[in-house]
Amino acid sequence: MIRHTPLIDVGVAVAVAILVVILAPGMAVVAILAVAVLLVVGASFAFTGWRR
Repeated sequence: MIRHTPLIDVGVAVAVAILVVILAPGMAVVAILAVAVLLVVGASFAFTGWRR
């Protein structure tokens, strides 16, 4: 197993964020995508916390 997995995850996240900012037609679209991602991650954490 790779010991630097969180570092790789951060690198991938930064690369995707840069691509979204460059390719999106406007910052409002980027903001909407960011809010959607935060909602999904929050729901995932809430569900995982609820299951434990």
